[in-house]
This record gives sequence, C-alpha cells and structure tokens, in this order.
Amino acid sequence: MEQKFALKSKEPTWLLVLPVIGVARIQGMAIVKAFQQELAERAHVFDSKEVLSQVQSCLRSEGEPLTMDWLNQQLVVRALEIQATHILCLSSAPLDPHYLRLLRNQGILAIHWLYEDHHLADSWMQVLPSYDLFCSNQAGAVERECDQQHVSFQFLPLAAQLPIMGGGALWHARSLDIAYVGSPSPYRISVLETLAASGLTLGIHGEGWDDYHGFLVRDLYKADPTSTQPELELYRQARMAVHLSFGYPGQVDEDRPLSPLIWDSIALGAYPMLERSPTNELSLEGIHYHEHTGAIELLALALSLRQNGVDSAIQTQNQHAIQRFHTMNHRVRQMFTMLGM
Repeated sequence: MEQKFALKSKEPTWLLVLPVIGVARIQGMAIVKAFQQELAERAHVFDSKEVLSQVQSCLRSEGEPLTMDWLNQQLVVRALEIQATHILCLSSAPLDPHYLRLLRNQGILAIHWLYEDHHLADSWMQVLPSYDLFCSNQAGAVERECDQQHVSFQFLPLAAQLPIMGGGALWHARSLDIAYVGSPSPYRISVLETLAASGLTLGIHGEGWDDYHGFLVRDLYKADPTSTQPELELYRQARMAVHLSFGYPGQVDEDRPLSPLIWDSIALGAYPMLERSPTNELSLEGIHYHEHTGAIELLALALSLRQNGVDSAIQTQNQHAIQRFHTMNHRVRQMFTMLGM
C-alpha cells in the first residue's frame, strides 16, 4: 500500500523515540545519529530509558501502567513543545496507541520502524493501526498485516553502522578463512564445528562464548584489550563472514530480518555467506553474496571459495555498494523520499 505524505512545513521537525533496552536500543542509537547528521537541530530525541528513570524516581507507586502512562504523557508534551511535524517510533519503543492518536490529531505524522524479528516482537500488531506509515526490514507477514489494517507499508532494512574507512587487506592476504560474530546457540555451534573440522580457519567473537568449552575454543578470537570493537578487526582479517540464525532456520521462503553485522562485514571486505531467504535480495542491492540452506552446503561453498578465491573486483564492488546504498544515512534519506521530502 503506497502513499505520499504531504509536508505541513518546509522545515520538518522530527521527534525520534528511542527504545529502553536491548539490541533495538543499540540500533536505534545508530539511527538517531544518522538523523542528526541529516537534519541537525531539527532532529530531537525522546530517550525512553532516561525519561523512564526520571518518572520512576518521581512516582511513589511502582505500578507499570501508571509509569508507562506518565512516560507517554511526557512524550506528548515534548512533541508539542518542539512543534514536531513527524514522530518516529523505533523498534520496541513504548508508545501507547491512545497517545499516538492524540499526536496524529494535532497533525503530527506518526511513523514506526520495526527492525526486530516480527516473530519475537509480538506487540507490533497491536500498535500498527495507530501509525500513518509502518516501515520494516521484513516484508511478508508485516506487509500483509499493514494491508489488512489499511496502513501504508515500506520495506526498509538496516545498514552499515561503522564509519566507512579502509576495508582491510585483499582476499588472499587475509589471515582467516571465516569470521563469525554472535552469541553461541546449539545450531550455531553445530554449524561452526562442521566448518572448523574441515580445516577451515575460523575467528569467533561474541557474548556468551566464555562459557563454551568445546571444539571451537581454539577459534575464539583473542581481541586486543584496547580495542572497543573487536568484531570489526575480525572482519578485516577474514576472507568470508558467516551469518547464522540463533535457532534452526525455518523454510527458505520464510521472511527473516538480516543482522546489521552483514553490512559492516561487507564494508570491511569479508565476503558474505548467508542463509537463504527472500529478504537477502530485497536488502542487498548491488552486493555479491552466497546463500546456503545448512551446514553441509555452507561447508562446500566455503571450501570452494577458499580454493578459488573471490576476485578483488568483486570485493571492491561490494564495498562501494555499501558506501553508495547501504549506510544508515542512506536509509534515513530513503525514509524522506517515502514521505515526499
């Protein structure tokens, strides 16, 4: 369902609502930074975590309904104070439909960006009808629900979040075959152990691996203690970057969101190895990648690539595609285009 939204002002003012906790908040902070770079002082932030802390310190009762009600009242006040023309609720930010309707009645355009897995973030269905525009990094079920609720839908993936600088050495000069960044799970461990048993060299990094004591211990990445983002250094050293679901993947046609680490790994020169999903093609314009449906197929692809290599022109093309199409600032400008700005 497509729709253009007429601007009510030549100088739109945005209020960006940050989630309280989790990965949604981390992604939200990268989105906020891009908005501030694009709009400067016309991008305002409502930090739910900070406001919630202030609210809880003022209330005698710790009842959640009262706390969340006050938080939403503060949001409405802030939106009216800055004379917001647009409000963007980032994934899992606690906005109540009643207060969203109040804002829309004041002529403020309400937008949501769902970038968490829609299977897990179940509250999106309840709040969806309260928005003028619903963006998501998943089509499928989310788009169908928007169509049923007569809410405009736009596909909008995440993007690279690191500064696009030097992408590291070319393919053959790299010291590792495969980089994997993420927490362990039975499925991920089984896939990575299959790769390691074949003689491929791996570098593994992520929270939770300190409790792992199996075959992959030798492959756990020992980062420089002064490094604030060791996963980025790992991608610079690896020829391929493997990205895996936490649980066993569903059907190959199932709509699943892509990890933002995919774009970061490509920006740093690692070739992407992805589970087969329709979201890949929608999200990775101009990028070369390989798809697989399980450990055996992934192993065959990785061994073939190690033997035959990836042309340096493809590595360079992938990195240029990130710079041109897949930065967070580019996503923000895509949203502006959706809105007719």
